[in-house]
Amino acid sequence: MHNNFISELMDWRPTLPGAARLFNRCLARFGTHMRIVHPWGNGRMSNVEQRMNHFHLCSQVLAYNVPGDFVDLGCYLGQTSVIFDRAIQEYDPQRLLHVYDAFLVPGSVETLKHNFFSVGATVPEIHAGWIQETIPEKLPERISFAHIDLGSRINPEHKELVIYCLEHIYPRMSEGAICVLQSYCDPSIRENWDPFHRPAVKQAADEFFKNRPEEMSVLYTGEAHIFAHGYFRKKAQT
Repeated sequence: MHNNFISELMDWRPTLPGAARLFNRCLARFGTHMRIVHPWGNGRMSNVEQRMNHFHLCSQVLAYNVPGDFVDLGCYLGQTSVIFDRAIQEYDPQRLLHVYDAFLVPGSVETLKHNFFSVGATVPEIHAGWIQETIPEKLPERISFAHIDLGSRINPEHKELVIYCLEHIYPRMSEGAICVLQSYCDPSIRENWDPFHRPAVKQAADEFFKNRPEEMSVLYTGEAHIFAHGYFRKKAQT
């Protein structure tokens, strides 16, 4: 399956200004490999490195036939969810994608549907409401891939919300299933990786996995620190 589409979805803006492109052509003519690039890698909601991580991880559980549906907690307008749908449609169209959000902005559900329609994606199962209202009642029985993006640095309950989601998602995850945690930052691996001061996700993961066999793995997301995330893979239960 090709992944060129990750550079074409939603808020992606790969085109450099004309002057920068001209300067890059001049650099190439002089035989240097240096180029001008966007400092943030582009995209308000995600960058290319983050999208590639999502693409490869969700494709992996499908390619290896890990049982279960997909869930995206905190989908907002679906800019990331459409990547999951593309993988599902390629490998196993019978699976379902469930998306969850409070959808506080008027018209956001319609915008999400439009975003899916605009790129030829299948509109997912939409669960509107606060996390405590939709989880666990609206979760699928088995989960092969989960994405948790609840993050707000101003929300004092952020850590508790992440733990709440993990407590209900984890038992439903099949062996080999993958869960990605948005805003997972580990300063011991990369210094100054948390400019938005979001320690809650790592704190939640540290507490949740204290007596469990899984460990979080940090994912490289380019030089734009705001796109930090990590993942874990469900191990066999003994």
